[in-house]
Amino acid sequence: MIEERTLRQKISMAVGILGIVLLLLGIAVFFGKKPEKYFDLTDEVFYGTYQSADIRSVELDIGYGEVQILSGTQFQLKYNGVEADDFKMELVNNVLKIQYDVPAIDSVYMSSRDAVETKFELVLPNKLYEDIKIKSFNGKVSVKGVSCNALDINTTKSDVKLDKVTANQSGVLDMSMTDMDIESCTLNSADFICGTGSLTVMKSTLNDCKLDGFTGDIRIASCLLQGSSEIKGGMGNINVMLLGDKASYGFSFLDCNDDIKVAGEGYKNYDNTTSDNNILVNGGMGEITINFYE
Repeated sequence: MIEERTLRQKISMAVGILGIVLLLLGIAVFFGKKPEKYFDLTDEVFYGTYQSADIRSVELDIGYGEVQILSGTQFQLKYNGVEADDFKMELVNNVLKIQYDVPAIDSVYMSSRDAVETKFELVLPNKLYEDIKIKSFNGKVSVKGVSCNALDINTTKSDVKLDKVTANQSGVLDMSMTDMDIESCTLNSADFICGTGSLTVMKSTLNDCKLDGFTGDIRIASCLLQGSSEIKGGMGNINVMLLGDKASYGFSFLDCNDDIKVAGEGYKNYDNTTSDNNILVNGGMGEITINFYE
């Protein structure tokens, strides 16, 4: 009996010691564990951080990720898949600055998983802003329903989509290796600097705009080109469908390697800038076609 009790005590003692060891190991692992690299979207939400009157201009500088800017009733920012040490948001002299400054090597070799998980969703109070500047290296940029005086978008490997965006005074849209889609926008004195990607503009009004093509194709469909516009061709094709009839526009075609087709007719080195809406076309190596939609 005594031997049996002694055996049970030894077993109980061994189990107790094992439990204490496991507990100590668990504590060590817990406190020695590195913090998670990425945040959860539901935990990183800034509601009403700034009032509408606080923000006059907006500047975003994003190394990589998906950026979405919307118009709403109050300020709101959500982000996901963002490393805390590389993120910064501040309001300086009524300029809202949001920066995600990741190492250059990460921006270049961003994986498809990062593109899906790294997201910024910014809701701006519905008003007219002085300047909106967006710089994005790799990912996607989407802007919808926002109005400003000056719009500046500079992308390297980030595709861009603009929907119902207004730029009252000027715009610089600098694309390097990206595609840009624009729909239902009003852009004044916009300068499109195209690269290897394509540019598509639909159902929009462009005033005194300049399109500088490179290797990508340019497509303008169901748009108004008002004032003095310039289209500089590159190696890509340019296809333009203008609202109105041919008499609504004046044309000047310079340095064209091939005929430019206007409503089915071929023109070369042609100058007839008699309309209030004049379009100067400086041809490149690609085909240029202009048609009309009434």
